[in-house]
Amino acid sequence: VQLGIAGPLVFALIIETALRRESGAVARTLFWLLLLILAWMTGIVLSARPSIDPRVATALTITAACFMSPLFCLLMLHYARVEIVEQRVAVRWAVVAPFGLFGLAFATNGAHGWMADPVRLTLEGGVPRDAGALYWAFQIWTNLTAVVGLALAARIGLRARSRAERRRMGLVVLGALAPL
Repeated sequence: VQLGIAGPLVFALIIETALRRESGAVARTLFWLLLLILAWMTGIVLSARPSIDPRVATALTITAACFMSPLFCLLMLHYARVEIVEQRVAVRWAVVAPFGLFGLAFATNGAHGWMADPVRLTLEGGVPRDAGALYWAFQIWTNLTAVVGLALAARIGLRARSRAERRRMGLVVLGALAPL
C-alpha cells in the first residue's frame, strides 16, 4: 500500500526533476535524493514479501539509508548557497564519503561484525541486538547530517522574504519529518 500510494508520487517528482531545465547542484542532488527515497521504499515493500530474496530488499534499503541523510544535508547546503560547499568539490565529498564507508561496512559485516547483520536489520527492523560500535557511529552520523539539513531548511524558511519561500521550506521540513 505504501509504495502504491507514495511510489507514483516520488516517481513523478523524479521525472519532473529530470525534465526541468535547471541543471545546477540543487536539481542534481534532489534527483539523486528522490531516487534513493524510491529505492528505500521499494526495499521496505520487498522485505515484506517472502518470495523475494531478502538480499535484494537489503541492498535497496541499506544503500538508500546510507545516502539519504547526507544527500538531504547536501541539498540544503546547496539551496542555502553555502559558499564553501558551492566552491569546493572536496567539501561535498566530505559530507557524503563517510556514508560510502558505512555502506561498505554493512556489506562486509560478516567478516568483522562492527555494524549489524544487514539482512536481519532489513527484515526485523528496529534496533538490532548484534549491533557493533560502527553501527552506532553510523546512527549518530546519519542523525547529525539530518539535523543539519533540517536546521538549514528551518533557517532558510525563517529568513525568507517571500511567503512562498517560507511555505516551500515549511513543506521541506514537514516532508523530511514525515517518516519519523
